[in-house]
Amino acid sequence: MEDLETKIFSTINVDIPIYQRYVDDILLAIPKKDIERVFDTFNSYNERINFTLECSIDGWINFLDVKVGVENGRVLFDIYKKPTNSGRYLNFFSNHPMYHKKGVIISLIDRIIFLSHPKFHTKNIIELIRILIINGYPLEFLFSSINNRINSLKFCNINRNIVNNGTGRVKNNFFVVPCHKNISEKFRSIINIPNTNIAYKPINNLGGIIKTGKDKLNKFDNTNVVYRINCRDCDMTYVGQTKRRLRTRLKEHRDDLKKSNNNSVVSKHQLNCKHDIDWDNTAILDSEPVYFKRTISEMIHIKNQINCLNLQSDTEKLPQLYFSIITNTHQDSNTNSQS
Repeated sequence: MEDLETKIFSTINVDIPIYQRYVDDILLAIPKKDIERVFDTFNSYNERINFTLECSIDGWINFLDVKVGVENGRVLFDIYKKPTNSGRYLNFFSNHPMYHKKGVIISLIDRIIFLSHPKFHTKNIIELIRILIINGYPLEFLFSSINNRINSLKFCNINRNIVNNGTGRVKNNFFVVPCHKNISEKFRSIINIPNTNIAYKPINNLGGIIKTGKDKLNKFDNTNVVYRINCRDCDMTYVGQTKRRLRTRLKEHRDDLKKSNNNSVVSKHQLNCKHDIDWDNTAILDSEPVYFKRTISEMIHIKNQINCLNLQSDTEKLPQLYFSIITNTHQDSNTNSQS
């Protein structure tokens, strides 16, 4: 597109006061008498590239998420929604943290404040409230969240030039935890890291429900997994993690038997107890591409095993704050099994 723009601007002799492009969507202002000529020039660049033309109606034209218009010689912006817009947002009664629901309101208010002219704010906020009520949001919650966000934006606008110790604004980091009701919220009081906010990530998402059309990957071809190996002759288990294919890691476990300096706990269990390992039924406990998160998951799953072959040193780096959660999980599972 850059080559196209360079060639066209060098060939047309037209004053273009406004030109904006996002990928292949272009907004430009030109005299009405030159519209057809400029349009033909764009389409003459390459026979495989065909542009379509949309002219303003009553002085307004749609471009991406905004409507652009001219009134009294001034360019104004307003929010634009496509006719296919469903108006569906995160439902208030969904199993998401309250922070996510507030985030929906905040993002939509920001969109109104930053993308539309102040003369359209009232109209757009009323429409926003109407749509969110349909999505189950209570009026009191809406008014409170909207007022807090508008006041916050006013405060930020007044203090936008304030810097911290003359070095600029401090950028906040985010610590992401899975969203478990009555558990995740406790992290906010436990974790006290400067310039760090807690963010909650839903466990269930559309990606886990709507599957792609790809063929199902063989279990042993998975990578970045936490796995569990079971013994055929007793209830001992071994938990490990690997970034490579699972079949490659299992082959290494098998090959450990042939080594003279064998230090593998799995192989030692085979040799010392004369037991067989159930390689074919190796279970994948978790899938995580980030190494640090994968090792945490591995240590948690090791702690969850009743009779585990893993060494004590395998969980030495597990933070203490996980211990109470694991203990409570064991107690809950035991209570459920007894009932």
